[in-house]
Amino acid sequence: MIERYRELGFDALLAITSGLALAAYMLGVLLDPLPAVVAGFILVGVGIMTLVPRQARVPAAALGFVAVGLAGIVIPRAVDSFIETPATNELMLALIGGGLVLLLTFTLLRLTTFQTQNGNPT
Repeated sequence: MIERYRELGFDALLAITSGLALAAYMLGVLLDPLPAVVAGFILVGVGIMTLVPRQARVPAAALGFVAVGLAGIVIPRAVDSFIETPATNELMLALIGGGLVLLLTFTLLRLTTFQTQNGNPT
């Protein structure tokens, strides 16, 4: 598989799994958001085994699990618990915080896991 498609697939998987956990918590889709979080972690594990090169699985696992945990669990709970905002702003703040976490994660994944070795410096 082409390296660029692997990276895009893993990034999309992280965004989908953190969005699943965020939606389960913020929108109250499930009574308990724990099943969505467990499903997200399982999907990230499967994505690591299939999309990430063998030599780079440890940093991808660390970044992936932490990103889904922060963007899908910690940030929505922090916004809901600690920040006094009107109800319409809570989801927006959680989305912005989760988006920033995912953006940082995508950058770190690009620099560590999916770094191309065939580039010629000029």
